[in-house]
Amino acid sequence: MILALLAAALYGSGVALQYREATKMPDSESVRLGLLARLIKRPLWLLGVVFDFAGFALQAVALARGSLIVVEPLIASSLIFSFITVALLNGKKPERHEIGAALLVVGGLSTFLIAGAPEVTSHDAAPAAKWLGSAAVVWGLVAAIAVFAVRRGPRVRGAALAIAAGLANGFVAVASKAFAQKVDDDSFASTLLSWEPYLLLAAGISAVLMLQSAYQANTATVTFPLVEVTAPLTASFIGVAVFGEHLSLGGHRAPVVLLALAVMIYGIVLLGREEPMVPNHPAVE
Repeated sequence: MILALLAAALYGSGVALQYREATKMPDSESVRLGLLARLIKRPLWLLGVVFDFAGFALQAVALARGSLIVVEPLIASSLIFSFITVALLNGKKPERHEIGAALLVVGGLSTFLIAGAPEVTSHDAAPAAKWLGSAAVVWGLVAAIAVFAVRRGPRVRGAALAIAAGLANGFVAVASKAFAQKVDDDSFASTLLSWEPYLLLAAGISAVLMLQSAYQANTATVTFPLVEVTAPLTASFIGVAVFGEHLSLGGHRAPVVLLALAVMIYGIVLLGREEPMVPNHPAVE
């Protein structure tokens, strides 16, 4: 439990540092690889990436020692740590109503993950046709959203790109599963001759670009919760479509899942009404 909370704190702090640096980038770099080229030169942004990797490592250890049902909801609390860290970085106290709304999102997401968790494990592999189909749907949506968002105002752009980033991150999670399974079945060397690592690499770079572009719009109260919710939902739906998983909706679970979704949406709506948590920075030219 302590390891999961530490992982959530690292994830949340990493997001806040990356967000702070991304907001300083000019709008013209949104959804362009030049944005990543600029950010990689900024020490605080790199520190945020290091925090992310450290959080991932602690999450893996926590999952190895504890229950998924306990660990994953605690990891979702990284949203709270993100808001707190962003406020502290700017010399402010976190607003109670913002934290309260974020708790609604975290609580709804955690309840959804617990109540709708599949009762059986997924298949080890999936047909190429299903992979292609899911990739076409997800990345088609990501591309369409990015094109729509690029010329919009900050709030709309931030919300749209956050959804695109969540879709991308959800796909990356599933691609990671395929990569890990391939390494487990064969070896790391032979896996490098297959398509899985290159799918993961391409998806990962695209996901980072969408995420940093969403942060660049400087609308944390919109961006953070949308990414936090969209990513696991996307991964869940791909798991159902590609790997034969299924949501457990029998008995009392269905109304609980629907209520959890409603609570998440309500929390996101409340946060979406808030003003940006970070004042506008002069863009770095």
